[in-house]
Amino acid sequence: MKRIATVVAVYFIALSAAHLSTAMAAPASIVGKWEATKGAPLPPGALMEFTADKKIVVHVPSQGKLQAFPYGSYQIKGDKITMVADKSKETEVDTIKVLTAEQMVLVDPKGKTVEFRRAKP
Repeated sequence: MKRIATVVAVYFIALSAAHLSTAMAAPASIVGKWEATKGAPLPPGALMEFTADKKIVVHVPSQGKLQAFPYGSYQIKGDKITMVADKSKETEVDTIKVLTAEQMVLVDPKGKTVEFRRAKP
């Protein structure tokens, strides 16, 4: 019985540590280009780029090339990412569920999940 309790305790500690490390690593880890793989309202082949200076640029395929369109800015606090569109000033606060070197999963306020993989250079 003690062994089961120990395993359960270690499991919950590991989950808490993983969540904490994801939230704390988020600002630096998110920088780069991401390709939506599931659930995004982006056309196939489009990329979202999060820059080090907290800007968002959307890259959309057009005539065989990717064209860059500045979208807005972002800020991360804990496991939340706030994205603000430059033109409309529309704001969305998503929850960062997963953020690794290769994968990002965001959940919007309505519970919709969008999955990304880091784009290859």
